[in-house]
Amino acid sequence: MTQDNSERTNPPETWKGHRACFECRRKKTRCKLRCTISERELTRRLVSLLESRLSDGQDIDMLLSQTKQLPKVNDIHTPNSLDREQDQPMRDDSNDESQSEIIVFGTSITAEDSTSPASTFRSTEADVPTWLGIPVPVLTDLVHIFFSKTQGWLPLLHKPRFFARFMKNGVFDDRKHSNTEALLLCGMFALAARHSSNPWFHSIPAPDRGQAFMEKANAYYEKCQSDQAPSLEYLQGCILLAAYEYASGPSHRAWILAGVCVRLAYDLNLCSMDEQDESSDWSILEEQRRAFWITWELDTFGSLMSRRPSSINRSMVMVKLPTLRIRTREHGSS
Repeated sequence: MTQDNSERTNPPETWKGHRACFECRRKKTRCKLRCTISERELTRRLVSLLESRLSDGQDIDMLLSQTKQLPKVNDIHTPNSLDREQDQPMRDDSNDESQSEIIVFGTSITAEDSTSPASTFRSTEADVPTWLGIPVPVLTDLVHIFFSKTQGWLPLLHKPRFFARFMKNGVFDDRKHSNTEALLLCGMFALAARHSSNPWFHSIPAPDRGQAFMEKANAYYEKCQSDQAPSLEYLQGCILLAAYEYASGPSHRAWILAGVCVRLAYDLNLCSMDEQDESSDWSILEEQRRAFWITWELDTFGSLMSRRPSSINRSMVMVKLPTLRIRTREHGSS
């Protein structure tokens, strides 16, 4: 009996030597390998990092002097570097490799998921232009998604005119935009983001991907309220905000934004625009008609959902119905 107790109190020899690797001890499983990161794998990563640093023009003597400070491979998982008291049970992750980390030259190198936003843009972060902190390739992708996914049920913009104004050689122009332009763009991106498969949104659920753009759009909406003169661009931005709010679910803010759209449409005299001479460009007139009828749809939808009277007087509407498809002429498809 005493012999059995002594055997139980004395831990196995493997506990003293920590022959199992850290990951297997953490997961409390039998270790089949000596350690998770083998000497060959560590050497390969160090060589790869040295080559990348040398390609950037760093001095080789400086790099070699820093390698002397690195811990030896055999010392990484010894009892001297990791006490048993630190081996507390931790959450078991499926991507064990993604949690492994090496400290080299004062820089943390983590084996992350190759599809995460950070790993996608870390190597080219200094080279990729951004607008409002979002990489331009992501914004370019969202523009195309808007016209392929959202424009079908919210035909608000004329694609050739939009591309001529906000795109440069097929890429989003990251120039400085006015408040109304930024409101329009952020509203577009908010509606299109949920359909994006870009790795930049990998860690964000699809229904929540437009929320950051919506917050930026609301900030520009507050700035635009101080402007006295209404414009079609401002109305289009408010329509996109109201459409996003209603797509997220009926709310008081969606009802208020729909009312703002109605007031702006009246201020722009869109309710009787076809009583005037059609001297403007045909695409501009068509955008005005579509802005009015989408405003009418938002007003009607909100009235039906809230069981309240609508704001647009239908007996005084003198606006042609929008065409089934905006005429493209020499501009291409819309």
